[in-house]
Amino acid sequence: MIRNLFGLFLILVNLIAYIVMLNTGDLVGDVSGFPVKNVMILNVSFFVVIGTYFIFLFPLFNFFTKFKIKVLKIKDTVTVENRLGIFILTFQLLYIFFNIGNGVNIAGSGNIRTESIFSIFWVFFPIDMLFFIYYGRYRNSKYFKVNAVVNLASFLIRGQAGILLLFAFMEISRLYREGKITIKKISLLFLIVIISYPFINIMKFSFRLYFGTDGDDSLNNYIMELFTNNQSEGYFYSLIIGVEHLFYRFQIVSIVAEISRMSEILMNQFDQNLFFPFWSEGLHGLLLDKLSGEPRRYPLGTVFTSIGNFNWKFDIGDWNVNPGIAGWMVLNPLWSGFVFMYCSLLCFISVCLSKLLGWNAALKDLIWFTWAFYLLPGWLGVFVLFIYSLLLFIFLRHLISGSVIRLRQN
Repeated sequence: MIRNLFGLFLILVNLIAYIVMLNTGDLVGDVSGFPVKNVMILNVSFFVVIGTYFIFLFPLFNFFTKFKIKVLKIKDTVTVENRLGIFILTFQLLYIFFNIGNGVNIAGSGNIRTESIFSIFWVFFPIDMLFFIYYGRYRNSKYFKVNAVVNLASFLIRGQAGILLLFAFMEISRLYREGKITIKKISLLFLIVIISYPFINIMKFSFRLYFGTDGDDSLNNYIMELFTNNQSEGYFYSLIIGVEHLFYRFQIVSIVAEISRMSEILMNQFDQNLFFPFWSEGLHGLLLDKLSGEPRRYPLGTVFTSIGNFNWKFDIGDWNVNPGIAGWMVLNPLWSGFVFMYCSLLCFISVCLSKLLGWNAALKDLIWFTWAFYLLPGWLGVFVLFIYSLLLFIFLRHLISGSVIRLRQN
């Protein structure tokens, strides 16, 4: 039920954004402030976006989750899940210390890099993704709550509030299944979040200012602006702007339309090997480039921002947008079938690996969430990383399980 509501919400947001752009003649979201230059392209982009969201989140998800996969059984489950909880908690704390100590992975830090060997370690040991999987599989574990608090703190320290969406989705789904929350209460909660959004923004930017490169800026200025009565400032203005920002972050029609309009320029960039093809986004593409000595390439969403005139004060590598798998389809319509098959394969693999861990309602919710907020918005590299993390989690669980059994025997 909750998955269906979220899915319909995402479709509705894209529909409303499309109607707004048709009526105003202006783009919205990351490309706002510029006119719609081709209505036909906008129409096609809308239908491609809606089609991908509907197919993947409803019939395809229901079809794939019906496949029966045998669970990889392990012994002494309680001991293993407790040790997994301690293991993940330890590495979450280490990751926080690494980020703070080096000033990296923090929004607003200007993409600062470190030559530390540990930076490579965290690439191949994505602790955030491992926690997400732990969340889905071991929600009722003894160490879940402390892990959840540390994960939330980790994201907030990095100036990223998107993790709140995952927690909200997972917990609302769980409470609704258990009969502890109704649609009426969910609506009330949604209203509270909307009203609180300016304060959430303050919290997010306070961490960015403190830990990022702009740490000398005073947060008091932001707080004072929130409560002034000027037309362009104050709480209600912040509320309207914040809700508009939140709303348009969930739509991708405007980005897809601009990718389609600029497809010829982007394909020239692709022919020059400046960005990954859709099948190479992710760890495997980075590794292949490194091993073959190829020059560094970027995701489609990053290259798109480097050629578009959107008044952004960012250079390539500093800004990224979500192009959507629909963006890949309109970039080169000849790729559409291959994009669909490739993404369907990734989806099927994610379900199979999850079922090997032991299918449950929370893990099913998590998989759907990754489809809706990683795959469909076009974060293909992130979704591939999630699949890699599933494999790594399975390996770690069996490694811990084996060590427990050996200790018992000794």
